[in-house]
Amino acid sequence: MITSKPKFSELLRKIKSENDDERRWAAQMMGELREKEGIPHLINLLSDKSTPVQEASADALIKIDGKEVAEKLVPLLSSNEASVRNISIEILEGIGEKAMDVLISLLKDEDHDIRKFACDTLGNIANPKAAPYLITTLNDSNINVACAAAEALGKIGDKRAVEPITKALEGNMWLMCSCAEALGRIGDKRAVESLMSIPSNENALVLLSTIKALGKIGNERAIDFLLCFSKSETLRGAVAEAIAQIVEKQGKAVDKLKELDLSFLLELLESKSTSTRKAAAFLLGKVKYKKAISSLVKFLSDEDEEIKEMGTKALILIDPSLEYLPSEKNEEVREILESLVYDNDEEVRNAANETLKRLINH
Repeated sequence: MITSKPKFSELLRKIKSENDDERRWAAQMMGELREKEGIPHLINLLSDKSTPVQEASADALIKIDGKEVAEKLVPLLSSNEASVRNISIEILEGIGEKAMDVLISLLKDEDHDIRKFACDTLGNIANPKAAPYLITTLNDSNINVACAAAEALGKIGDKRAVEPITKALEGNMWLMCSCAEALGRIGDKRAVESLMSIPSNENALVLLSTIKALGKIGNERAIDFLLCFSKSETLRGAVAEAIAQIVEKQGKAVDKLKELDLSFLLELLESKSTSTRKAAAFLLGKVKYKKAISSLVKFLSDEDEEIKEMGTKALILIDPSLEYLPSEKNEEVREILESLVYDNDEEVRNAANETLKRLINH
């Protein structure tokens, strides 16, 4: 049996009902009908006492779509209720490209909170059309807005933003962090020199953002710069992770590493950070650092399966004979090796196959 669509007049009655389920149903139906006359009523329901009603209204407004909905949401961005502000931003993101003209106009709003909301939302929509306007906003008088513009440009990933962002890599600490992170997201190698020009005595948060950005860009030119911070208790974990990212992107960087002092990585094998331990093991395996074997064997007793796997990878790259392996670990390592023969890294696959043959012949 085909059910006829409800009339708009019926929905208007239900949307004012005292019953939460009826208001929610009416909101859903307005979304299905995509009835623009329902926009003001749905906007009102975003402040409803019932969360399901609010959510149904938000979904309906996204379905109705368009610039008209976006314009009606602008006043709600100044609401005293955080839930109303947040759901309005979610709707604008859901509308996406059709809301962009409204959001771009808000970049010049007198209220710095509104300007920041606009930056955040444009970043999440991630349409390159917004890039030129966000580039201008890097010079906003409010530092939170300027940082939000940099973050949004990083999410959009438009390479036109590289030069303007690098120019902002000086002055305010928080803006420098946001700019470094944005450059890392964009991943353009043109930013490497600018990032490496940041003084080594700069604020630790700025340096941490810089190190992470250089890792994401993945250019081997940054390795020497990164190693300058290998003695820093605060930064050396990030240094190891960044260099590991570079090696993953540029395998030939391993040749450079073999000529350098990587002893700091041995200490990082004991780090509390799983990602740091994995990065250190990865690098020590790639450079075939034999002094690491005893420490890497301990990885095989770790509760974390990823640590076990990374330890096994490193060990077979350093010495595929596994003569140093405790006999009680043979079966467990064999299972890991059987999965490593399908690893993305050809060197690991070959080492796993070679090691498996040795174990089978023993």
